[in-house]
Amino acid sequence: MSRSLAETARKQQRLAVAYVELIELAEKIGYWASRLRPVVTVDLDYQPPGPPSLDEQTRVGAKVLAYRSKDVKARWKSWQECVKEIERADLKVRLRLQTSEQYKDYQPKPGENMSWRDPMTPWVKIHDEYLPAEMRAREALTDQVTKELA
Repeated sequence: MSRSLAETARKQQRLAVAYVELIELAEKIGYWASRLRPVVTVDLDYQPPGPPSLDEQTRVGAKVLAYRSKDVKARWKSWQECVKEIERADLKVRLRLQTSEQYKDYQPKPGENMSWRDPMTPWVKIHDEYLPAEMRAREALTDQVTKELA
């Protein structure tokens, strides 16, 4: 009986460590995402911060996959999708800024669609849609983890 209790305690401890690391990673990524494309920046050479290292992300992800519940997995996947949307939109911003600089002397033909050069559309989406969605998904994930650890 005591062997079973000790094994259960070890499993619960590993789960708690994995979940706390998951919440720490989610907070780091949330902070990274919020600093990625500031709404207003006076620094024209602004370089966004990098996300947490791939090593950290995969280490925490592996622990979560090993120990997580079905509910945490669902909320984790939902949160990851929000982060991927931010990453995709940021890639569009970077490509459009690069293209805009590259073709700054280009004169469009009358009526030509120039939206491919405008970085503001994905930039606005990051702030108006993707960051709030990421925050809601991160809060749902944190709430589920807190509920399971209580």
